[in-house]
Order: sequence, then structure tokens, then C-alpha cells
Amino acid sequence: MKTKILFSKIAIGGANFGNYYGIKGKQKKLRKKEVNSILKFAKTNKINVIDTAYKYGKSENYIGEYLKNSKFNNFKIITKFSSKNGDIKKQLQKTKINLGCYPWGILAHSAKDYLNKKFRYNLFNLKKSYKINKVGVSVYTNKEI
Repeated sequence: MKTKILFSKIAIGGANFGNYYGIKGKQKKLRKKEVNSILKFAKTNKINVIDTAYKYGKSENYIGEYLKNSKFNNFKIITKFSSKNGDIKKQLQKTKINLGCYPWGILAHSAKDYLNKKFRYNLFNLKKSYKINKVGVSVYTNKEI
């Protein structure tokens, strides 16, 4: 019998997990202790989706360390890849090392990447080859939608 995966309506954004992120002049970088506290809160409150990216500094490392130390594996981790960071298969392997598992989903970090046929083909090839559940794109403007 197949179990239906339930998703929280809230996702935790990991952009400032070990990486400066935010409104210019108010950027913040969370330390590992703060990240662990956020992830523990998420787990306790049944928030099970985490958004991160390979290029978000230590974000994937902090999430991976939390998963390893808490033995909690019900998070659905969605990470983003970019053509600017080289071969996406290599990005996936680095993400797996950082997280200790493959991500649940992968997004193209930009509409420009997603609209590139070769990049999109490679994304869907990763999905098929590594049993990634979802592939998509991160958009930032109405025009990109």
C-alpha cells in the first residue's frame, strides 16, 4: 500500500542558513545553532518542506548535519541548481554529500536556466536517474511566470 505524502502549507527558506541573505543593509547569516533551532521547531510543528540551494553557503551542510544528528528524515528538501555553477550532475552529487541524501525536488534557480533546452533536459534526466520526485523552476517576476 502506497502512503500519501502530506505537505505542510509552510516551507522553511534556507537562504540565510550560513549565508548572508535578506534586504540590502539588513542581511543576516544564521549560525548552525540557530538553524538547528528552526529545524527543530519545524519538525515539532509539522513543517516538512525546506527550500535551499547549493549556492546558499552552508545551508545544505547545516540541514544535512541536522538530519544526521536528529535521525528525522521526513523533511522534503527542495534545492535549486544553476547553469552558473557548472554541471548539474556534479551539483547534485555535492548536494547529496552536503545533505546526506538526495533532495526530494530540484528547481532551476532561474527562468532563464529552465527555458534552456539542454539545462531542462539535464534536470529531467536527473529526476529519472536519481528518483527525484519533482522538478520545476524558481520564478521572481510576473513576466517569468
